[in-house]
This record gives sequence, structure tokens and C-alpha cells, in this order.
Amino acid sequence: MTGELTASQRAFAKQFGWENAHAQALAGDASSRRYKRLTHDNGSTAILMIVPEYDIASLERFRRVSAWLTSEGLNAPDELGCEPGMPFLLIEDFGDDLFATRLDTSPDQARDLYGVATDVLCHAGRATPPDDLPKASFTSLGQTVVEPLEWYPGADLELKYELATAVTQSLKTLNFPDPVFSFRDFHAENIVFCAERSGLAQAGLLDFQDAFLAPIAYDLASLLRDARREISESIRSAMIERFAETAKLNRRDLDRD
Repeated sequence: MTGELTASQRAFAKQFGWENAHAQALAGDASSRRYKRLTHDNGSTAILMIVPEYDIASLERFRRVSAWLTSEGLNAPDELGCEPGMPFLLIEDFGDDLFATRLDTSPDQARDLYGVATDVLCHAGRATPPDDLPKASFTSLGQTVVEPLEWYPGADLELKYELATAVTQSLKTLNFPDPVFSFRDFHAENIVFCAERSGLAQAGLLDFQDAFLAPIAYDLASLLRDARREISESIRSAMIERFAETAKLNRRDLDRD
């Protein structure tokens, strides 16, 4: 994995004073996006987000959602450089201090970290969401559950249909009168701890370009039922109670959802 800038990337960076920056490739996520950390001669850093030419629309989605999050007082990365039509975006570098890393190295901080993340979800869920976000349906959410079966050779098509149908029917019991803003992929590996900030701003938010409108428990489940992590039942229960109290929800309904 090379960290060098290509000619087109360097030409883009030059417009914003980063053409001579040292580039370091960063680990990608489960998408076609790639990232490089740029280090300026003066020591400052920035992140260059790179997408395929066919997916430039994802950069625009990222920009729109980022602007909305910032307007609501949440900590999305500042935009440092953009050129319409180019598959690059220069954004603020939050660093590498992921919530996930802190949870691994300092498990005693778990309650505080999950508390901040839970409060972010409450705050975002109470806000009026952007009017251009797609809305989840019970059918689309049921279909999402069976998508992993696409990766298994010989997966039974009838089984996929039965599973999607069963999940869809189960989802119809959700407390879903009004959908709320959902990050869609909200978990400890997508949040950076910003130690120099306070309150909700301690959560540096990433990977939200696929945000949509979903049941209010969707992101909370992603956070507290994260398959990547062991989360104690006491912390999970405390965060659900915290969310229910702040959002003024019935705890029993929220537990079910």
C-alpha cells in the first residue's frame, strides 16, 4: 500500500497548499473509499479521502451530512478542500485514537466512552434530519439482514427469502412512528476520541455518508450489540437506560426494539 500521491492527487492538493506534503496510506474501510494522511512541512496534518470516479456522489453525500452534523453541534471533520467533480476531498485529521483502541487499552473508560457515544445518538435523534436522506422500510431492513448470505457459495435462495420475510415481520413490532437520523454504521471503530475537546465534541465522527432515516434504536443497537466487541451487560443496560431517559422513551419498548 503506497503512500505517495499520484499526479492527479498532487494537483488537487496543490490548490490548498498541500502539494509538498508527505503522504501515508491509511487502512481503508469496507467500501471503495481510500484514505491518505498528509503531513505538511509545518507539522499539521489532514486526511485525503479518495473515491473511484464512478462514486463521486458519495463525496457529496459526505459533505452534506457533515455540514448537517456540524450545524447540530456535533463533531464532524472540517472540510479543508474540495473541487466539484473531482474524486478527492481534503478533511480535518482527528488522529488515530479510536474509541475502539481506548476500549482495548483502557477498559476502565468504557462507561464514559459509551456514555459520550450514546449522548451523540440522543442529540442527533432529536434534531430535525436533512430532508434528502433515504428512509428505511421494514422490507429494506429485512433484506439487509440476509445480504451477508450473498457471500456464501451455494446459499439457499429459498432460505434467504424465508429469513428476509421473517425478519421483516419481526421488525414490524418496532417502535417506529417517526424515523430519525441514523449514521447507519455507528460503532467504536468509527468514532475518534478527541481528548482536547469536551462534551459531545469528544466524539470525532467518521463514515456517515450513507446516513438514512431509521428506527430510533437502530444506531443504539449498532453501538451496543457490536459484533466486534465484548460489552458488559451492565454497561449495555446503563446506556439503554440513559438513552431512554434522555429521549423520553419507554425503557421496556426500547429494550424490545
